[in-house]
Amino acid sequence: MTISRLEELKLLLNENKIDSETVKNEIFSSKTKSWHNKEWCERKEIFLKTACEQCGNTQDLIVQHMWHPDVYGKFVYNACILFYEKFRKEHPMEDLIQDNDVLIYIESIEKRILSVCPNCGYQVLQIRKNKLPKYRCARCHFECEEPQVVNYPVLIDDRNNYQNDHKPYELSFERTKFYLYEKQSIEAAKIFYRNEIDQMALIAYIDENIRYLNFNGAVTWCKRCAFNFDRNHADLCPKCKKNYKKIGYKICRECSGKTPFTKIIERTFGNCRWNWGVCVAGVEKGPYQYGDTIVNDTCTCTNWEGDSC
Repeated sequence: MTISRLEELKLLLNENKIDSETVKNEIFSSKTKSWHNKEWCERKEIFLKTACEQCGNTQDLIVQHMWHPDVYGKFVYNACILFYEKFRKEHPMEDLIQDNDVLIYIESIEKRILSVCPNCGYQVLQIRKNKLPKYRCARCHFECEEPQVVNYPVLIDDRNNYQNDHKPYELSFERTKFYLYEKQSIEAAKIFYRNEIDQMALIAYIDENIRYLNFNGAVTWCKRCAFNFDRNHADLCPKCKKNYKKIGYKICRECSGKTPFTKIIERTFGNCRWNWGVCVAGVEKGPYQYGDTIVNDTCTCTNWEGDSC
């Protein structure tokens, strides 16, 4: 998808001259990658500098994006939040949920018998074999001989006097009513403002992709620097300009005086590995080859520095 086509689709959406489904089908059904278009290649040649902005290499230069657009679902979610708040202002709780709806919902919940802590009401009692009292709550550390047996759910009618200190097995009438209102209003808002949500999400998605295709926030890097950044989450050490370090660290291990990771790996998995008395990493300089039985574990292979491991 080219920038010119994305800008055209955005203009048509703003003027309501095209429906959202048509735009989504065109954007998401296209199998041609943006960087395969002639327009992208021409802008790339203009954007690229003569050397890598991180290491100074002049070979294998590419456009390195430091960020990527969010998926389309993220923009749909943000649009749903805005229209959900608008729907709640236009439709208060009394218009959608009645007291009878709450009672019907509570009746539909499966009835169960629970063993809970007599103090906090949670089902986290631990049975102790060698200590009394027999039961101990893992949450509030209350000790008791027997748990409290309750029938779930227990309805607390707090319509006239709201209470906030309910046990886990108790259902507050007002809290349940608000839960049903939120659930129903979200579903209703998605249906009521479906076209507006799709239009807002698509416009935001197109704007993000136009910024990306215009190389906003991009830099000129070589393939080596780009690979370390994308795959290893590492960038070049600003002190030695030679080694790569994990993003977030100020300097690399070598500049900080610590043992380099490469030498740690070589010492651990290098020339002197043996398992159950058998050599598993024989080398030309060593006394054993792969699979040989080790008769003297003090006679080891030489490592990369010429010293005994």
